[in-house]
Amino acid sequence: MERRRGTREQNQKLQAVSEEIDRLRAIISVLAFEPLPEGIQTRADALHVLGFAPGEFPDARTLRAKFRMLATIHHPDSNHGDHERMSQLNQAMQFLRDLL
Repeated sequence: MERRRGTREQNQKLQAVSEEIDRLRAIISVLAFEPLPEGIQTRADALHVLGFAPGEFPDARTLRAKFRMLATIHHPDSNHGDHERMSQLNQAMQFLRDLL
């Protein structure tokens, strides 16, 4: 009985670690996007730059929240700022606004 409980607790810990790794990978993929050489051409491009999957349909509030978070990080005046990334974030938001 004791052995079974130990195995169950270990499985729960492994599951928690696995979920945390997935969460961190998602954060890194959002923060580390490479600017698209051709700029924002499609809805999928705009969603990619903002860290959404191409098939997602985020509402305006979710888009704004994600944009603000990324803009804070990528703004050229911030410690990790990048002008190209900030420009593409702006292009992505404008592209998606035009679709709404």
